[in-house]
Amino acid sequence: MNDGPAHLSVKVNFSNSDYYNVCDTFGGGFERLPAWRALGDLLAHRPGWHFDVVNRGEALWCLGVLGECRLAIHVTEDLGFHCYDHDDDSDVVAADTAEVES
Repeated sequence: MNDGPAHLSVKVNFSNSDYYNVCDTFGGGFERLPAWRALGDLLAHRPGWHFDVVNRGEALWCLGVLGECRLAIHVTEDLGFHCYDHDDDSDVVAADTAEVES
């Protein structure tokens, strides 16, 4: 039995609000979709987290209020989760969402 949400809906600030299409287009392609789906299932309903496309088309999950991004997470080429902490100017790559959560 899957305890995660059956459907994930994330509103972003442009006309294509379909999370999977956005992740496919800006998040590194179809191969990374399962990792983006897992990350979205983990973060979408947590206070302070939002999904955005920034810079030159980089998909990110960000933690912060009023659109700021104190902690940024994106899916890497090898399907890891790159986490960058702006306050500490430090980063780590997590292997799975359990590691992201910790």
